[in-house]
Amino acid sequence: MRPAAGCTNSMSDLEPHLHTPILEDPAITRLMLRDSCGSRGTDLLRRAGAVATSLSVVLDEGGEGASALLASLAGWRPEHVRVELLVMGREGDPGRSVLREQLDGGGRPWRPVARPLGGRAASLAAAASAAEHEFVLFGARGCPAFGLVEPALSWMWAEGADVALIAGGTTDGPLDPADGSDPSQTVARWLGLSGTVPDGRSVLMRRWVARWLFNEITRAISPAEEVADRARLLGIGIVQLTSHPSDTPLRH
Repeated sequence: MRPAAGCTNSMSDLEPHLHTPILEDPAITRLMLRDSCGSRGTDLLRRAGAVATSLSVVLDEGGEGASALLASLAGWRPEHVRVELLVMGREGDPGRSVLREQLDGGGRPWRPVARPLGGRAASLAAAASAAEHEFVLFGARGCPAFGLVEPALSWMWAEGADVALIAGGTTDGPLDPADGSDPSQTVARWLGLSGTVPDGRSVLMRRWVARWLFNEITRAISPAEEVADRARLLGIGIVQLTSHPSDTPLRH
């Protein structure tokens, strides 16, 4: 049928002019660099009341390492966080009786967790399964920065993050600039799945996230790659505390 006289519309005129949609994958891993000294990193806990949340600290080291960790814990009494210790070990571990005496004298609730066979991955899975508190702190060695746990919790709530990377000492930016290309690999590395846990570095995560990441992890050919893949699939938000904040998340 021919158009009526005076009608000059073409098919292109009848089609709506739409802007090209910008689609963003909701399951995307975000690495957010945040200031450990910023007021926003502490205000949420202070406003939450006497006890805002609870934390299970995993002690997966014996001997002098365990003693150093307990000494660091002795001076850390968070006002708004209820803390328990999960002590990984086996019956034949050297210094077990001395460690128990230190724990009993420390005035903190603690529970023993049998360290299973299967290396670091198995220990992480066992600790996540045993944890009863809302958050779990893994990988503390050397001189853990326990004083940064409360700012990390506040930033996690403020940003809707699931994981926080915490390191002792000062830093002028990302602790591992080379890791910025893949935050999920960074988490696996800091958890000790790619070697020894770096001294002074800890990984704080929500308990449900820890259980999801480590569920049956010992069946994986490469636990480090499996945890990184699961973190990408889950699309977790990761806060890394730095001395120089960045308000722009790095997305991967």
